[in-house]
Amino acid sequence: MESNMTLGDIVAKIQRKFNTVVIITLTFVLVGVGITLILPKQYRAESQLVVIQKANPGIDSYTAQRSIDSNVDLLINLAYTDAFFSSFTVDNVEIRNAFPENLKDRRTQFARNVVVQARGTGFISVLTYDGSSELALTMNQVAVNKLIDQAKVLLGDTANIQIVNQPSLFDGVGRPDITINLLGSAIVGLAVAIGYVLSRKENTLVYDFGIDEEGGSSSEEFNSFNTTSVIPPSITTDTEYDSQSF
Repeated sequence: MESNMTLGDIVAKIQRKFNTVVIITLTFVLVGVGITLILPKQYRAESQLVVIQKANPGIDSYTAQRSIDSNVDLLINLAYTDAFFSSFTVDNVEIRNAFPENLKDRRTQFARNVVVQARGTGFISVLTYDGSSELALTMNQVAVNKLIDQAKVLLGDTANIQIVNQPSLFDGVGRPDITINLLGSAIVGLAVAIGYVLSRKENTLVYDFGIDEEGGSSSEEFNSFNTTSVIPPSITTDTEYDSQSF
């Protein structure tokens, strides 16, 4: 893209190449649709917990709030430890078989299929994914119960953790999200299309006939040609034709 282009130049160039921009964007959208249809479908179960700080006259509201945030972070980090995974799978063979035995692969899949994250002050959201809707719901129920058990051990009498939204299945397919995929593909495609159009140098043919604005010649070659014009010899009836001279 030319560095001296103004905003008006950019808009004008995009308008001239509008068809190219549309074609490239639609191509990315179609690729996004294809990938979405190819990816395996997963169901989603979700629930929500809340961490409640027990009243303490010696603690001000700011300190209590910071304590709640700290407890939430502690429980979220705990959910991705090997100790939590062991307790998560110890009582359910089906859940245990859903994860690979290799430690690295198991951690990667667990972090992808069991999402524990903070949602607002003191709230913890638990999302579980699986190709089986029943297993996704079971995983969510187990994860929630294990988090409550661990909270009792770690937090003791300082705080309570309670379920505010019971584990339930999401209405529809949890992954892949076709709306997000299409929107993302369209945005990426539009960005690539605009970048491509602006980076392309337009080929413009300039014809210089050596004529100035007043109708005269502005080219030295053109003037030179006029002054050195060749006048052909005149032929009359008295001219003799010699065939040998040709």
